[in-house]
Amino acid sequence: MKYIACLHEPDADSIHRQVVANLTQILPSYDIAKIESTVYEAMNSVDYNDKKKVPAITEKAIMLLINPETKVPKTRKNPKKSHEDMISEIFAD
Repeated sequence: MKYIACLHEPDADSIHRQVVANLTQILPSYDIAKIESTVYEAMNSVDYNDKKKVPAITEKAIMLLINPETKVPKTRKNPKKSHEDMISEIFAD
């Protein structure tokens, strides 16, 4: 299946607004600018013929937003520990 970006569709703006509205309801602590840019990124990876564009884009954007390997929200309270800290905890008696 060939994927063509949803961004070039006539209804791309309304899809973007709908997905951003969904995500601000689901993830209220995330920065709105970060959500908007992530939605554009997600829209580029969804097939434009997909009848369930909004759920597919929403799912892809959530994965991009909450994956701690790629994106870390600014509201995160516990920063990642360094390797040295983890090793010292393991061997601390």
